[in-house]
Amino acid sequence: MVEENPSAAADLAIQSLRDGVSFGLQSVLVSLQAQSFELSERVFRAALARVTASGLSDPNELLILYSYLYTPGRISAASSAADPSQRTIAVSRGGAVVTPAAQFKPALAADFLRAAADLLLNAPAPAATADPQTTARAQIGAIQTLLGRIEQAAPEKAAPLAARLQLLTGDAQFSASPSSPPDGYVEPKRGESPAEYNERRVDFLEKEAERQQSPLARDLAYAKAAAATEPDAYERGWRVAGKIEDKRLRADVTNWLTYRAALSLLKRGELARARALAARDEDLAQRAVCLVVGAQMLVEEKDYPGAGEWLGEARALMKKAPLDENWTKIALGVVAAYGKFDKAAALQSLGEAVRVMNQFPTDSSRADSAPPVQRFTGVAATDVTHGTRGFGLGAAVAAFGPQDFESVYGVLRDVETPEARGEAMLVLCQRFLAKEKPRPAGGEKAVRPKASS
Repeated sequence: MVEENPSAAADLAIQSLRDGVSFGLQSVLVSLQAQSFELSERVFRAALARVTASGLSDPNELLILYSYLYTPGRISAASSAADPSQRTIAVSRGGAVVTPAAQFKPALAADFLRAAADLLLNAPAPAATADPQTTARAQIGAIQTLLGRIEQAAPEKAAPLAARLQLLTGDAQFSASPSSPPDGYVEPKRGESPAEYNERRVDFLEKEAERQQSPLARDLAYAKAAAATEPDAYERGWRVAGKIEDKRLRADVTNWLTYRAALSLLKRGELARARALAARDEDLAQRAVCLVVGAQMLVEEKDYPGAGEWLGEARALMKKAPLDENWTKIALGVVAAYGKFDKAAALQSLGEAVRVMNQFPTDSSRADSAPPVQRFTGVAATDVTHGTRGFGLGAAVAAFGPQDFESVYGVLRDVETPEARGEAMLVLCQRFLAKEKPRPAGGEKAVRPKASS
């Protein structure tokens, strides 16, 4: 809601604080700041007031607010590791880029730092909690992160905070020896580019796979090495995946590498190369997702015949493919894309989507991103569909205007799952009311009603 109605979004964010300060709040604050710093400050101060009033039960709440002030897009989290040198950091993959709020308004940062110091000094003693060790480690991480800033903003609070830091060390029970690096870790070299480092890491993982004695362990290790390749290095990924003995796993990994590479090409606007590559993907659901994403781009370019061709191929794949829950979102994506230029085809596709939804009702239809369609497990793989949109139930219903209300309503009545049917009807009515302007009575001027909560 931030882009359409920032003030209403700020109100909702403040209401959400009843459940505490979550990691997702920083994304909201950053997005609000891109629209209005006054609104983001209002939400921030409400969050700080909430933490101050309830007391410090979770140091992460302070770290989330601190990260918004100083490192928007990167959040430090309280660590429970035995190695005190380890830090947990979450990095945003996208979103608005804003000036750190502490730089924009130093007084706001100073208010936060003084309040944070008081909260940390008055935090519950670890011995009084259910897990003293974890509590102590979390508090230590928060103090270490904030102490340098607090020394500048509230020097009178820094000394007692440093003393508390020393007291907490005994409860934390840190390990005397450093922890071993995670499996598959390769030490970076000075001056090495990310691409060079990744190439060397794949070499390492491939050699590690060769040393595995168990066929299952070896196959999983090769799958891990293949998944570690960059999207553009799909041919190398294919070669590594080709060493997997299990035919099913080999095919699933190879198809996923193709899927990832095709989506990467689409994000760069290389539609012809992406379509040719997607045609080599034997997984029909993955290929259909690529076709829908490509069609969305063609719609943006106003190439409606081309978009219709891509969507027609996606529908043809749906008719011959063994359906599963992934096709629910694919079918909704086809509807949403058609709705931008061909309402008749969109309505027909909506009927097809409802039939798929009835076979595979899934909560994932509420999410707007494309389905990941990852057929293998046991291997950590990147989210290849990050940034995709238009595959949710809301996007499909939003493709129609008020004039289509009766037709769409008639199709949605066939949704069998009560929850999904109710949600679809609600979205339809919301969209209709948002687009329908009230008719003026007599000579009065039509006034669009203000959106209410």
